[in-house]
Amino acid sequence: MTSAKRRRCDTESGHGGRVFNPSWITDYFVNEQMMKTKVISSYSATEISFLMAEAIAKSGKPFCTGDLLKNCLKIFCKEICPEKTPTVEDLSLSHQTIARRVEDLSKNIELSLKEKLNKCETYSLALDESTDRGDTAHLAIFIRDITSNFEVIEELLDINHMKDTTRGEDILSKVKKTLVKFELPEKKLCGVTTDGASAVTGKNIGYITLLKKSIYHEIISYHCIIHQEQLCAKVLEMKNVMELVIHTVNFIRSRGLNHRRFKQLLEGCGKDTSLLENIDCLNDLAFLIDMTQMLMELNLKLQGKDQLISKLNINTIDSERYCTLILKLIDEFDTRFCDFKKEKNELDLFAHPFSIKAKTVRIEFQMELIELQNNKDLKKAYKEVKLLEFYKKYMSIEVFPRLCRHAINYFSLFGSTYNCEQLFSKMKHVKTEQRNRLTDEHLTNTLRIASSNIKVDIDHFCKKKQCQVSH
Repeated sequence: MTSAKRRRCDTESGHGGRVFNPSWITDYFVNEQMMKTKVISSYSATEISFLMAEAIAKSGKPFCTGDLLKNCLKIFCKEICPEKTPTVEDLSLSHQTIARRVEDLSKNIELSLKEKLNKCETYSLALDESTDRGDTAHLAIFIRDITSNFEVIEELLDINHMKDTTRGEDILSKVKKTLVKFELPEKKLCGVTTDGASAVTGKNIGYITLLKKSIYHEIISYHCIIHQEQLCAKVLEMKNVMELVIHTVNFIRSRGLNHRRFKQLLEGCGKDTSLLENIDCLNDLAFLIDMTQMLMELNLKLQGKDQLISKLNINTIDSERYCTLILKLIDEFDTRFCDFKKEKNELDLFAHPFSIKAKTVRIEFQMELIELQNNKDLKKAYKEVKLLEFYKKYMSIEVFPRLCRHAINYFSLFGSTYNCEQLFSKMKHVKTEQRNRLTDEHLTNTLRIASSNIKVDIDHFCKKKQCQVSH
């Protein structure tokens, strides 16, 4: 019989068979350390990509900014740390990638917000509408909700893009769809703050009227305090002084040489300076400056996020001079803020429980209020800490259930539509003339990231997604 045929590898190398070469480990096999390094590199590249996309969205810059950032990183690495250049090369920061990242980040914020809203005890809404460069109307809806533990959340709920009419019924339809989208029960709605437009506040077919008819409980509705304050300022009607000031400023700013000494320049040019020597005119100007300064300070005080409605009180002005104008201004404030006067007792019970008389509040609050006012420890704590902290740390919902429930309702209220106005300012920065074809979805995603305080779970995306190496 013929012997079995031997394989060639058995006779190679002269030692009865092929010898294993140690270099094959590095040449032909992927070891564990290499795999770990690759995984870390992929994770880091994905994480950087998301962080870059978040920064671009928050700044309102175009998605193509990612390419610029990548080129800048390449220049930096080339000069400072050349060994990091391959890592930068692997980063995918194209405008398509940034757009996808922004969409993922926005959805993550939306899901986180929905989870937080499930715990809310009550909530209120702030609405405002504005038109962009493409003549599309955008309805911004912000929510302020509070839990039974007095944890307050103030976030952008949604932006609705209204392609057709913007009547009260259209706004109502959009708001109701948004509430369904976020699984918010209407019975927990406590109040609504709006910009005072006729489509919203109309007596018969305005949004507020239609909303109150469609639900089965009372809600508190307010016209934005900042808007009303600006409207009140118009009653001063000091046109004669303003015309002089505007005319003078325009003359000074018309030429570079006119920035020199004020009165001498006017006299040298043959301008009439008699008004500047008129005592009555100067008094009017001084009064207007003082009033404008006070109104400006008031306006700044009303702005900002996380404002409690109890702190947005309008204080009247007391002065012996210019009594007629001051009284007229006070009357205008009283007229426009009559809604707040109706709620004054309820607001005092919420914000000043130790100052209000028990007999002036509703019967269901009287016993709890008397017990509260007789508690010296709580009275001391009220003076030492902020109002929200006082209710959160010291007021027990088991001991004072009615007072705590009352406070929860008023903590949830918006005092103004400042958040909406701030969002529209960002929208004008995002949807510029050069980016007028930006889609509504991308606009919403960008604005949600730019306005949100919710931290995005980027680690979740890094574990889920595989880094796509840039070519």
